[in-house]
Amino acid sequence: GGFAYDDGGPFTAQIRTYYNRTDDGQPAIFATSVGDNNCLFDNGGFYGGAGRYFCGTIQPGQINTDYTRQFANNGADVGLNIKTFNASLRMDYEINDQVTLTSLTGYNRVTDRTETDGDYAPTSFQASTFATFPAGPVGLGIVNGPPTDFSFANAGKTEDISQEIRLAYDGDRFDFMVGGYYFDQTDDSRDIRTLPADANARALANSNARNAQLCSPARGCFFSFLTSPASAGVVSVPRNSNSLDIQNWALFGSASAEIFDNFTISVEGRYSEETINQSAISRNVGDPVPIPVVARAKFKKFTPRILMDYQVSPDNLIYASFAQGQKPGGFNGVLAINAGQPTFNEEEVDAYEIGIKNQFLDGALTANLALFHNEITGYQLTQTVFLPPNRISSIVNAGDARVDGLELELIARPSRNFTFTANYSMADSKFKNGVDENQGVLDDVADDGLVNCSTGDQFPASAGCQSLFGSIEGKRIPRAPVHQFFADVDYRTDIGDSGWKVFAGANVTMISSSFAQVHNLAKTGGSAVADVRLGFENENFKIQGYVKNLFNEDSVAQIIRYADADASFKRSFASGLRPGRRIGVVLTAKY
Repeated sequence: GGFAYDDGGPFTAQIRTYYNRTDDGQPAIFATSVGDNNCLFDNGGFYGGAGRYFCGTIQPGQINTDYTRQFANNGADVGLNIKTFNASLRMDYEINDQVTLTSLTGYNRVTDRTETDGDYAPTSFQASTFATFPAGPVGLGIVNGPPTDFSFANAGKTEDISQEIRLAYDGDRFDFMVGGYYFDQTDDSRDIRTLPADANARALANSNARNAQLCSPARGCFFSFLTSPASAGVVSVPRNSNSLDIQNWALFGSASAEIFDNFTISVEGRYSEETINQSAISRNVGDPVPIPVVARAKFKKFTPRILMDYQVSPDNLIYASFAQGQKPGGFNGVLAINAGQPTFNEEEVDAYEIGIKNQFLDGALTANLALFHNEITGYQLTQTVFLPPNRISSIVNAGDARVDGLELELIARPSRNFTFTANYSMADSKFKNGVDENQGVLDDVADDGLVNCSTGDQFPASAGCQSLFGSIEGKRIPRAPVHQFFADVDYRTDIGDSGWKVFAGANVTMISSSFAQVHNLAKTGGSAVADVRLGFENENFKIQGYVKNLFNEDSVAQIIRYADADASFKRSFASGLRPGRRIGVVLTAKY
């Protein structure tokens, strides 16, 4: 909803509010199995000659999670619940014809509850066997751990308030603006998982069945446990909690001057400081509540931008720009803090762009072209990090990258009733330097089929073999397709003098394949999704029928490298399915 105040005087105000509630089930994600891995065969005892990775396009699979047995309520209401409330207030005061003072106030509150079967497999509380090894002439050593359980339940609340003040001057050949910004956010989350009554019994039965499978009666077995043998029938239920307080303030300004006729230079700058305070607790149900792990970090940055444009004619403009930007740093989890990897730094970018904007045929054709080059420093990437003696998953600044590309936009209106729109973008992104622990392991396996530090040891002072981290130079950035294309046709015409219009249209979105991770092995495959629409509208009402994904494109939408909980955390992949063909009707009213 909203409310606007404007009495024709120098002061105007606008209030907007928004509320949304989302209730959804389990995500449309399936997991591959170790048996699908088709490359980098590992002859060590853990993989036993099986493929360590998947190379090629991952095909859509069946969603077969068992969430109805993972939670105490038998899966009732398991899924995603989000409540969102936003409010904003904008106030403008025109000091005179050229000077305006603006205030922007914002408030956001989000509460959420998520319960997910996170192994995306049809089993639960399965046994974990981390290694097997010969034990005597005919014996077998089996290293077991506690039950695997990737399911989780979490509740959280995020609340923030922001305030911005701007003073702007709009002259004939010179403009400027100065302002300040303040942002304060609290983000609290906690685990809320409750196990079903038979969870521990199932875990023990699964452990016994796994051991019986590996150890035949004629074979002597020696069992070694990473934790107490009794843990085979005990499912740990986390009760972690995390509180973040983020404060950000910034000063900014811009100036634009028409140096000579039709040639303008604009300069912008922003200095910001962000302070993050974290308090976290890591424990399981039944454990005493420990003292919170507290961490604090501050990030500072000045980001400039300069733009030059030349209006060649009323219908043709060329421009060039340079800008610096950043993606703020932040905190990893409690394990990372305890292991000495509490924070990751900012991801910074230097962006260069040149382009041309044109209108032809008296405005019937718009054609815009932009070429860009981005230099990224400290690219943020989730990696498995070995910090002796701990192995954790955390966000790190993995290396530097560059992105070269172009964007082309065409809008054609051959008649008053018909519009054609097309957009094409190409973004060729590659790492210039950087290392990855998992890439090091794959490099180690590739030469002789073993993880034996044949390519080097990353931590020679630590016991055991830790493969030298592998270079990712020249690898494409994960989840970043090179090519994207969109085209839309729209036709609409009046229905006599009724005030109603009839409209019809169709569009297609094409996206090239992207890789799951920096190794550039597993990929999504390309996709082409077509939509059609037909409807009627007037000034206040709109009735639209649609068909989404008309030809039922089924390529996976995204991939993340994962671990197969049915095979003691060997490599697998979790992939998001694309929504299939959908038919529907939308009714819209506005006043």
